[in-house]
Amino acid sequence: MSLKYESIIKQMSLEEKALMMSGKNTWETVDFEKYGIPSMAMSDGPHGLRRQAGAGDHLGLNASLPATCFPTAASVANSWDETLGEEIGTALAEEAVTMDVNVILGPGLNIKRSPLCGRNFEYFSEDPYHAGKMAAAYVRGIQSKGIAACPKHFAANSQELRRMANDSVVDERTFREIYTTGFEIAVKEGKAIVVYRLEDDGTLTRCDTTVENGVITFKTNHFSTYIVAEEDVTAVTSPKTEDVSAGINLIFCMGILLAGAAAVAMKRKMA
Repeated sequence: MSLKYESIIKQMSLEEKALMMSGKNTWETVDFEKYGIPSMAMSDGPHGLRRQAGAGDHLGLNASLPATCFPTAASVANSWDETLGEEIGTALAEEAVTMDVNVILGPGLNIKRSPLCGRNFEYFSEDPYHAGKMAAAYVRGIQSKGIAACPKHFAANSQELRRMANDSVVDERTFREIYTTGFEIAVKEGKAIVVYRLEDDGTLTRCDTTVENGVITFKTNHFSTYIVAEEDVTAVTSPKTEDVSAGINLIFCMGILLAGAAAVAMKRKMA
């Protein structure tokens, strides 16, 4: 199978290819002017864009450009109206165009396991079918205007308290039937380009065997898509070769710090 940009890929060094797998800064991908590869800008959010003016930061401390505040996913899901979801997605995309945003990090369709989760308002439902159908509608609307939709947070992001340290333990059947079903629907029916993976706990940050198999199976058995992982700021020195081997395509926003590990993983795959 020939790739559309195979000639450009052949010109790139291994380190340059690896650098493409990590972010230039908090919200942008790496660009290569000599190859004609532009940077892509990402922005939160499911309920309104969070495009920061000037330098971006992960915590959103710097001022953001004015944007429409849409109803939360929890509210829209109560309408059971996929057409409404698609209309909201279209409106989000239209604003993204005006702000030079290429990828919207949303919609959010993580399963609501506990009412205490601090981000439940961002998610549609505790039912994977309902969450998936509403997410697919948002995705269709967003991508109808040429903006990429990035459904999140894959997967089992069940609490905000100490999210960088807690461990979500889920058996395989539950993980497949409840926590990933919505994402499958969003990608198959909505044609989502990317799926956002939040490194929210020790298991995901280490990307151990269970999660590696989960991500690989998710990509091969269900569908092939582009998976973006949010970095864990506490894991700068953690091994990242496992993330690449597990099927992660982009890890932001560590930049050059991750390029070396990605290059090592690529060499292992080619060996």
